[in-house]
Amino acid sequence: MNIRWLCLLAALGLAVGASGPVSHRRGVRGKSMMQKPKLVDVVLTVLEDSGRPGSLEYQGACTGSGDITENFGIAAPLQSDLHPVQALQRAFVGDPELTASQDASGLIRVVGGDVPTDLLNLRIHEVVFQRERDPRDAEYKLLALPEVHAYMQAHHITFIQTIIGLIPPPSGRVLNVTLKGVTLSAALDRIAETFPGVWVYGECTRSGERHVLMFFHEFSVQPSTR
Repeated sequence: MNIRWLCLLAALGLAVGASGPVSHRRGVRGKSMMQKPKLVDVVLTVLEDSGRPGSLEYQGACTGSGDITENFGIAAPLQSDLHPVQALQRAFVGDPELTASQDASGLIRVVGGDVPTDLLNLRIHEVVFQRERDPRDAEYKLLALPEVHAYMQAHHITFIQTIIGLIPPPSGRVLNVTLKGVTLSAALDRIAETFPGVWVYGECTRSGERHVLMFFHEFSVQPSTR
């Protein structure tokens, strides 16, 4: 799949306000008991409300329409005064496959299911972020690296077409750094630290093919400090 086309498609959809986590933020807490919040919506809501950047990795199921879905047992987080890890742990109490933690760097890590991490652990030779003012452009540059393409081809991995979230106005932050010999996930972390937000990695398998959803959610209100 052409990643540039995918990113442009997503950007077009995002710009016109396609239904996604940010546009549903109020809806997550306002849903009736008959509706179960989805993992991505809940995680992005909690982390955006707290201004804490991080990551979400989960194993989902491929749908007939070429999308990815999940069926974790999640309760809506209601205690906004809690630390985000505590809020997420309460939301995940009904499903042992869901975990939330904070690592030594301060990033919030959420994992759902036995998701493969080989692609995220891929060590890249070099990526140059030069005056990047949009985290989505930085993510595109990262995913367009030849070694990423080669690894995905060799392991039968393709990207899922999707339109998620809203693009907030420019934050004024700039990513200017050259990373060498780092993992794909570490490079994504650097983007999330510069443009506070959450990178999301979802994966499903169908007919021996691995399908991956990857996108960056930038917080709509950028925190002044972490």
